[in-house]
Amino acid sequence: MSRFCAVAVAVCLLPLLTTCRRDQKLTRQAALTLEERVESSERPNFARGDERGDQIWRDVRRFYRSHGYAPAWIEGRRPGAEASQLINAVHAAREEGLDPDDYDLKALDQQRTEKSRNPFKKDALIPDQVAEADLRLTYMFMKYATHLLRGRVDPSEVDSHWFGQPRQKDLPELLARALDSGDLAEALRSVLPRHAQYAALKKELARYRDIAARDPSAEDRVAQIELNLERWRWLPEELGDRYILVNVPTFQLQAIEQGKVTLAMRVVAGKADETPTPIFSDEMTEVVFSPYWYVPTSILRKETIPAILRDPGYLDRNELEVVQAGHVVPASSVDWSDPDQRVQVRQRPGAKNSLGLVKFVFPNKFDVYMHDTPAHSLFSHAERDFSHGCVRVEKPVELAQWVLRDQPEWTAQRIDAAMHAGREQHVALKRRIPVYIVYATAWVDEAGRLDFANDLYGHDTRQRALLGLDRPRSTRVAQAG
Repeated sequence: MSRFCAVAVAVCLLPLLTTCRRDQKLTRQAALTLEERVESSERPNFARGDERGDQIWRDVRRFYRSHGYAPAWIEGRRPGAEASQLINAVHAAREEGLDPDDYDLKALDQQRTEKSRNPFKKDALIPDQVAEADLRLTYMFMKYATHLLRGRVDPSEVDSHWFGQPRQKDLPELLARALDSGDLAEALRSVLPRHAQYAALKKELARYRDIAARDPSAEDRVAQIELNLERWRWLPEELGDRYILVNVPTFQLQAIEQGKVTLAMRVVAGKADETPTPIFSDEMTEVVFSPYWYVPTSILRKETIPAILRDPGYLDRNELEVVQAGHVVPASSVDWSDPDQRVQVRQRPGAKNSLGLVKFVFPNKFDVYMHDTPAHSLFSHAERDFSHGCVRVEKPVELAQWVLRDQPEWTAQRIDAAMHAGREQHVALKRRIPVYIVYATAWVDEAGRLDFANDLYGHDTRQRALLGLDRPRSTRVAQAG
């Protein structure tokens, strides 16, 4: 290369090198500012007031700590392409039943505008501006991803008897990988529920929004679908290849294999005003044929003992017996007026037994299970909240056959004989079966038809209040900011 060419190249590179040095200095200063803000004892104003704010801020801190507090979204003096990807994805949050206005979009849109006041277009960009924009973008990602992954509120805040199984994903690690790959949209898609019902409800949400644009009375249905999308975020990532799902508001049970319903029936659920069925999931471990029914302590004190005191023949007439220290004892040996008596009352197996001829056990702290019932007339009612919390099933024989299908020794004839033996028999399952008791008031059936159910236990109402869906839109936006 000639000396003239070398000088020319140097002259051309000089502004670029000067810009690089300036950008590097800016980045170092921004990192110091980020460290100060991230490690501050107080969160920034935009990171306050969120339902899941503690978890979101912990993830923000963990992300910056693992990356030496370096700006993640700002390249020199302006945001990279990933920032626009994130903002565009959040603008589409309505498709997931979420509100884009909850995610600090206004402030970030202003910072990426092409107007002259945009700090990213000025040579005088200061580290505080880089740190502010970067921190807002990271918080936006963590907040939106958290809401997609686990929902906006914890289910126990809707009702103390509602327990979810939070889906797990390392969001700081997810963000780091997304920034490396440059595909923020795919990272956010990866945290969406993969359940078919979730996808079906999203389509119905879009359809009902179109209806609501013409008829405002449909807005309540739009909100109802949004609430139910939220509830699918509370369920595990995978439900299993073979499981049982009980939907309390519709009083329906479905036995599902490989995503297809192979058995369906009506159920009776807990009384809405007294003993609602808890919303939770667990694993079925055994079937009990010709079961005893041990009267729960609450029923024993409120109903059974007063009945015994009024009518000495009550026990015999209802096939009840008294158990003390593991042994059956005469009822006459018990002082029923003594509230400290440590006795149990159980109902013998048979046609009168409150559990019917079989029960299906999935151990849980609520002592809730599924069982047969002698009161078959209850299944003819449209609203079937009559139980003390357990789930009574319409087709106990068919359910027992489905549950024990992979244990071929339990033929239909043997199951029938065990149900009528009058002697309690426990059968352990070789393979546990997940059981999900859910609360879906918007449901897309196998024919693709959207059905709405009544808010039996008032969970819709409480969830709407927690999410601020009953407040005017302008108020929700102001509080989100």
